[in-house]
Amino acid sequence: MAQRSRRGADPASSTRRKHTGERIAALGLLLCLCAAALLSGPARAHGGAVSAARTTTPITGLINVRRPSPGCGRAAPFAPGTTGLAHMRSGGRTRDYWLHIPRGYRRAHAYPLALVFHGHANTAPHIERATGFSALADHSGFLAVYPQGVVGPDGYTGWASGGPNKPAVDDVLFVSDLLTQVQAQVCVDPDRIFAAGFSNGGGLTSVLACELAGRIAAFASVSGSYFAPQGGCHPGRPVAVLEFHGTADRIVPYDGRPRIGEQGAWQWATAWAVRDGCAASPTQTTSAHAIRFEWTDCQGQAVVIHYRLAGGVHTWPGALAMPQGFGPHRPASDAAVNATDLIWHFFAAHPLAVDARREF
Repeated sequence: MAQRSRRGADPASSTRRKHTGERIAALGLLLCLCAAALLSGPARAHGGAVSAARTTTPITGLINVRRPSPGCGRAAPFAPGTTGLAHMRSGGRTRDYWLHIPRGYRRAHAYPLALVFHGHANTAPHIERATGFSALADHSGFLAVYPQGVVGPDGYTGWASGGPNKPAVDDVLFVSDLLTQVQAQVCVDPDRIFAAGFSNGGGLTSVLACELAGRIAAFASVSGSYFAPQGGCHPGRPVAVLEFHGTADRIVPYDGRPRIGEQGAWQWATAWAVRDGCAASPTQTTSAHAIRFEWTDCQGQAVVIHYRLAGGVHTWPGALAMPQGFGPHRPASDAAVNATDLIWHFFAAHPLAVDARREF
């Protein structure tokens, strides 16, 4: 008691305590103001995801996090066995997508979900018809989502996956916002969300593998147009990827178009094998119309598979409808391989790994 009385009577000590308290209070106020600005400013998310320009760090924030599905238990927005058009806001604009509800859908059952991205100058309904993913979804029991790209500087629809004709949008944010909305509408298994794409859509799938591997389990690309992502590729975990490409593709050549910075299919596949820490040399399986290369012994049970289709052109192998403008001709390799079936089997074998699961 005597010591406390002596300190209390010391005016210099009292002044020091006062100034220290004022500095602490000022610092606390500054921190509160900074936090409030972050939460209320334009970076506030649609549905909670960050919607500002992603220029500070690679995508590792809230939009790249595995999320539960609040849509479990709710009635589906469309009748089972049908595909419906839906709209949403992302990045300050209205975006569209088509959602297929499989036959026999049960509102309390968690379903896998496959994102399927159309090519340049094409549409979501066309890639649905061409791939047959909705029919397979009815048979195998998964949700299929067909996002719609926006018009780029060349006047055609596409995706912001790199290259000279990319539209000025944040399609990585759009995909994350889309998943958030769909998971609020229907019952999605968050460990079995997958992405596939054709051509420019395959290029977007590659970007998603680099930036949304915390939320999407596995990735597949057909005739993909690949550009190195700005800031590099940092998936944060080993990623399972599957790729198909024809040797006679004149739209997106097998060896790429180096003059515009486009990578070739083999270059892209081997880069993923290195990134995943796979064996240096792939195993090869040769058939009459294709060579299948598989890189194994990868980290985290990942795998990299590449199909080199002999004489294959710019189309979806086994497609029910050829892309617009390519006519009825179909090389034997493109008729002999059913990319949709192979992609779904690949997806089913590669859910999100346990060590990659992250909740809020």
